Amino acid sequence: MQNTVLESRDAAGRVVWGLWVFGGVVGGCGESSPNSVGNSTIDDVCAASDLGAYDLHYHIASIFIVFAVSFIGTFGTLLLGRGGSGKRRNSAAVALQLFKLFGIGVIAGTAWIHLLPDAFSQFGNPCLQGGWASYGTAYVGLFGLIAAFVTQILETSAMSHGRDHDEHHHDHNHADLPAPLPASTAAAAAAGGAADAASTGGLKRPASTNTSTTTASAHTVGDAAATTADDCGAVHPSSADGEAALTFAVVVDASTTAATSIGATSSGAAIDAIHSHATRRGLSTAILEAGIVFHSLVIGLTLGVTADDQFAGLLAAVCFHQLFEGMALGSLLADLQGKSFAERAALAIMYPLSTPVGIVVGVAVHNSFNENATALILVQGILDSLSAGVLMYNTYTELMSVEVVHNPVFRHYSKPFKVLCYCVMYSGAAAMALVGIWA
Repeated sequence: MQNTVLESRDAAGRVVWGLWVFGGVVGGCGESSPNSVGNSTIDDVCAASDLGAYDLHYHIASIFIVFAVSFIGTFGTLLLGRGGSGKRRNSAAVALQLFKLFGIGVIAGTAWIHLLPDAFSQFGNPCLQGGWASYGTAYVGLFGLIAAFVTQILETSAMSHGRDHDEHHHDHNHADLPAPLPASTAAAAAAGGAADAASTGGLKRPASTNTSTTTASAHTVGDAAATTADDCGAVHPSSADGEAALTFAVVVDASTTAATSIGATSSGAAIDAIHSHATRRGLSTAILEAGIVFHSLVIGLTLGVTADDQFAGLLAAVCFHQLFEGMALGSLLADLQGKSFAERAALAIMYPLSTPVGIVVGVAVHNSFNENATALILVQGILDSLSAGVLMYNTYTELMSVEVVHNPVFRHYSKPFKVLCYCVMYSGAAAMALVGIWA
């Protein structure tokens, strides 16, 4: 089955190459730019302008300020995933759920309000000439499509690879497995399991004597733990061994979960579902972080070359921007399965470092920086377009779909808690819209 993975990757390469060639052919059809005017006028518009007053010490200080804010936002929510004990753990579970929904709103707002307008601005710049200008702002959609298609192919390849690995593992261990239950018994258990799930907020309480059923009916973040639902419908973890772990239901239909747990656990199908979900979520989160990091590098570069008269306002806006995005990313990393805290922290540290790296580059080149240079326009426009495609794909196909639309746990929340969840998610988007006034 490894051939399937290789074929998928080859297909991804062909898609990228085909779309790139298409863009180049269409863009090269125009002899001149519709935005161009006289050569002297274009030269004047696109020439490097005087930067003005530039306080080097102030810009260097911003490197550490932005890093600290980004670090607090990312690792603050990441630490919530470690939970605690008793009521403290219950509060951490509710807070993490709300931060996750706030983060979904932040990511959606980043794509729609920050990335897309910036990308359209770059590809609509009159300093772009020839083929780039003739296709113009349509390149935003082209590169966004490339990013979305490649993301989907990578996820499909990863899922196929994980499935091949699980099948190979089960072939070696099949002799040790008991026979599955009859279909009638599994169906009856599924009906009972669905009713029990509805009565406990969409979660099956795992039996202490059957660890395989516990594993199949819960999506574990950290170590395995039992779950309960409080009066407002929020999911709270509880653990007999006192370890800090948060457990949430697998995002599948409750009856399917019950049937899988009882009728198919013996053949390993339920464990496959857990592994496949973890593989997809891990890859999608890594790709999402890559899109956010690209955007943060561009933000850092812009901040690093900004003159003093606009620097203070932009720095404040960037700090809020990084704080909200860090909270969003940290909540998603905290929800990853099969990762230790050290592994999550290694992934998380990339984000706080990205904007400071961009600032360092901006400070280094600020004397010769020309924001209207063709190469810079293309780099910023392409990165913003690719990031927008990644964030939009993940927002709607992975985050909103998995956490809200097709989540049986969410459907069994009480109405007040659902309203709170929606308000928190919309608040995340509103926060990024507000930050968009300045950055």
